[in-house]
Amino acid sequence: MFDSLKAISRRVVGVFLTVVGAVFGQWHPPLWLRAIGRGLANLGNKARAYPRQAGAGVLGLVLLAAAAFYGWHWYTHLPQPHTVGYSLHKPNLTDYTQQPPVVDNLQVRFAESVAPLAAIGKPVSEGISLKPAIAGTWRWSDDRSLVFVPEKDWPVDAHYTLDLAKKSLLADGVLLSQYSSQFSTQPFRASLAQNELYQDPSNPTLKQLVATFRFSHPVDEESVRKRVSVALGKGLAYRDAQLAQPPGNHLRRHQAQRLRPLCRPGYTAGKHAGQRQAR
Repeated sequence: MFDSLKAISRRVVGVFLTVVGAVFGQWHPPLWLRAIGRGLANLGNKARAYPRQAGAGVLGLVLLAAAAFYGWHWYTHLPQPHTVGYSLHKPNLTDYTQQPPVVDNLQVRFAESVAPLAAIGKPVSEGISLKPAIAGTWRWSDDRSLVFVPEKDWPVDAHYTLDLAKKSLLADGVLLSQYSSQFSTQPFRASLAQNELYQDPSNPTLKQLVATFRFSHPVDEESVRKRVSVALGKGLAYRDAQLAQPPGNHLRRHQAQRLRPLCRPGYTAGKHAGQRQAR
């Protein structure tokens, strides 16, 4: 009976391979697949030759897999230590409208009470650092907050790494979810805040463009002047093209730039200048 089933299965497989070969062409297995096949065949021959040893080997593999699964399950369900998270309040933009300017602090806010009671309200000299280093003082403002007060203004768009020590900073037994964080200071921003055309009320022919630029940080006025340029639109020209551009007004964190007088479309600067000289 089994011989007849084998014969039938061989015929079915032979027909299937013939059809596949006719449709997709003849396929030759790669060398690595042939090597695997030979290895499995040899393993099967040895298992048939030594059935007891083969059964013991299979049972050993099953027990090994079960032990590995149990170990993984046990490890993943172990009680996890309680850790405390924290957040960084990176410094806001310095308030340059005040004199002297008000520099914002860096704050580390913990989710739970973590400070040693004896250290609250006192400077912290170890266990916390900034990279790159910046002059300033750390202090526990309360049992959940560390505050850093810099001696000078923060650099523009600087990147820092905050490192917290596992010992000598926090109360005994306190573990953090992480001991290192990154933050960046405020970047430099510039924008055109206002752009309007000014007409002298006593001289209607005198028209000037007043542009106000707003900066997030103090800037050098002369440096800004060298980098600002204006392109006049079609039909516009300076009334007194031979005159140098007069200085603009300077405000802290702002620059108001008043351009040379403009002439209206159709106005010829040279012609009117000659008329004024003739008069």
